[in-house]
Amino acid sequence: VSVPAWGCFSAHGPGYMAMFEGSLDAAGLRDIFRDHLLPTVQEHFGEGADWWLLHDKDPGRHKSQVLKTFMHNHYIRPLEFPPYSPDLNPIENLWADMDKRMASMPAESKEELEKQVAEVWAATTQEYCSKLALSMPKRIAQVIERNGAYTDY
Repeated sequence: VSVPAWGCFSAHGPGYMAMFEGSLDAAGLRDIFRDHLLPTVQEHFGEGADWWLLHDKDPGRHKSQVLKTFMHNHYIRPLEFPPYSPDLNPIENLWADMDKRMASMPAESKEELEKQVAEVWAATTQEYCSKLALSMPKRIAQVIERNGAYTDY
């Protein structure tokens, strides 16, 4: 049993998470940004805050006109970030941490797994999210130091 999920976080803690069916296309990601990312930004930073989005820039979704237009219209500024760079993207560490926390929680149905994923996500601490967010300068320095090779992250 598996459940595809999208989530976001900041140094302020975990944001809203969405579970979805099948593969996520550009229109689906736009809807997730509208329903989950923007409310997280509002809650974590407040109205008119200066913030940037770090995402994987999957060419199939993030380069689509529907998502570009939505991001432009909602002042979502993506960081320039190489696609498929798990060493640099701290959300990968958060997903790995969730996998560890869920290892002893076998689910027998999709509904049970969805409930567990939501509970484990909600139990993610602000301290852990802050640690991940504040690790970015060290991550970037290590990638530069190693000429793009794998890092300790």
